Amino acid sequence: MTVAWRNGSFPVLSELGQKVIAVECALCDRRGRYRADRLFAKFGDVVEAAFFDLIAKDGGCERALNPPAINDINYNADKCQIQRGPGGRRVVPPMLATAMHNGWRLFVICERRHQGLKSVKPCKGANEMDLRTLIAAIGPDVMVDEVGKRIKAPCCGSEHFRISWQLPDGSERLWSSPS
Repeated sequence: MTVAWRNGSFPVLSELGQKVIAVECALCDRRGRYRADRLFAKFGDVVEAAFFDLIAKDGGCERALNPPAINDINYNADKCQIQRGPGGRRVVPPMLATAMHNGWRLFVICERRHQGLKSVKPCKGANEMDLRTLIAAIGPDVMVDEVGKRIKAPCCGSEHFRISWQLPDGSERLWSSPS
């Protein structure tokens, strides 16, 4: 079983076999190496998004055991910073509130071709969505890969659009809406 994400997929622990997963926390300087089959035996068949947090909690990380409130002003500094160790990046899509705290920006690009029975042109440009307002509307614990299922194009209300996340380092990730 592989959990789909717009630009690829995330394996569950049972698919990783005996692969070694290195993790580290920049805040508390903890490091560890775990075999996927042993994590599977301990935690069951979970997606990568879940097993990082499970490892931190199992290791007794105070920040993972007692996370700050999602709307806390110091959320990003006070949360557990566990991620893939050297040579890897945590590629799990964060929750919407985490994306906001990390400086991500959300753009919606209209791709409508019809309105009713008429052919129309898509709206021009990319519309930036205010993440604070979006979080107030749909909640802070929505994963970024599910935002497209919960919104419509802000310019015309169409369900045919693309989503572009701009990361703070200037890189961009594109996902399509589930049309």
